[in-house]
Amino acid sequence: MLQPQIPDCTQHYFLGLDLGKRVDRSALAVLELQWEDRGFDRVWHVPLRRPVVRLIRADRFPLGMPYLDLPPILADVLRRLERLPLLPGNAPKAYRQDLVVDAANAGVFLLEILQKQRLPATLVPVSITGGEQENRLAGGIWSVPRPILFSNLRLLFEAGTLRIAQDLPGYRTLVEELLSAKASGPQRAHDDVAIAVALGAWRAAREIPELRQPHPQRVTASKFLVNPGQRII
Repeated sequence: MLQPQIPDCTQHYFLGLDLGKRVDRSALAVLELQWEDRGFDRVWHVPLRRPVVRLIRADRFPLGMPYLDLPPILADVLRRLERLPLLPGNAPKAYRQDLVVDAANAGVFLLEILQKQRLPATLVPVSITGGEQENRLAGGIWSVPRPILFSNLRLLFEAGTLRIAQDLPGYRTLVEELLSAKASGPQRAHDDVAIAVALGAWRAAREIPELRQPHPQRVTASKFLVNPGQRII
């Protein structure tokens, strides 16, 4: 019998940044990792906890916003995250923030700026492609096919481990966008926030594979578990 794994309860955030072009807006999504109590293992005398990620912020920036306006916004968001109260059961003074950046085209330019600013986050550059496999390229950039991004997003929703609160600003628009986003074929006119959420969720699932395991609370027909009252920033 294997001993249950005790999770690393670092206060962990996954940020996804999708960069807009001339007709699309840039968007930012912030996911917070939480460990839900599942009781106590009386054989190994350890607590049982299940991971979920909760969307606590989703921003769609003005059309045509210069990329140079984004670094101070990101720095402010990261500072706000560091000031959030510690979640129950998490390790004190242990914060980790992963910033997944759309690094295609001009995104490489923004990535260089963010690296020079030394933001308190691990930068994860991703180039969204149309292939079939994800790969890590020279320079540390991940090549991730869009179908993989959105199939992972759908899997987390179906497992019940990706949550959205009804009191999140723009909730209805966001849900509509996530439900209409497609992994392939003709795309919706504006799916920038959906891509930002998918980028953060992709990183979360790579770091916490347990997120892909079905949650005891089965998801509703709308494919979302709603948590009114979760904290948002």
